[in-house]
Amino acid sequence: MFLKSMEITKKAFFAKGHRSLVYAGFLGKKKIAIKEARKDVAVKLHIANEGKWLKVLNKYKIGPRLLGCSKNWIVYEFVSGEQFVDWIKYAKKEDTKKIIKKILLQLWKLDKLGVNKEEMHRPLKHIFVKGNKVTMIDFERCHKAKKPKNVSQFCGFLLRLGLFKGKEKRIKTTVKKYKTEYSKEKFKKLIKII
Repeated sequence: MFLKSMEITKKAFFAKGHRSLVYAGFLGKKKIAIKEARKDVAVKLHIANEGKWLKVLNKYKIGPRLLGCSKNWIVYEFVSGEQFVDWIKYAKKEDTKKIIKKILLQLWKLDKLGVNKEEMHRPLKHIFVKGNKVTMIDFERCHKAKKPKNVSQFCGFLLRLGLFKGKEKRIKTTVKKYKTEYSKEKFKKLIKII
């Protein structure tokens, strides 16, 4: 089995999800995450789906770097940093804007690819910030969509957090126009407001 041949060391339990177990370990000197399907969960295709999408999205610098996958497990570079919802509690306004723009740029790429990540309306554990770097995780529910909602869902989430006071109406109007064509021009207008 490829996973066994990877010579992973110091493997230890890290977290339990609804359908997966996550372990941390090392591949050489590189810290990695190993995500395995839970044996007590009937549906296991979510792991294969995440591996499939990470192969595609890594080309666009989205998601953690995939190192290997099968239908029951995936291995990717460990994502360190702080969850976005915790990070913004103390971040400076200028830094917050920069990071939000980086997140939105990744979400716009997903929209342009016709891919819906899901759960961007409440991404409490899906976005990590480390310095100036932003990494999204958990692509288990990722799927093709004619009308992806990544940017619009995340903007709604930001507004519910109470960010951009006084700009709510402009953002909602701009997002509505953006959703008609997902164009670069409309996206830039949204970024300008934020």
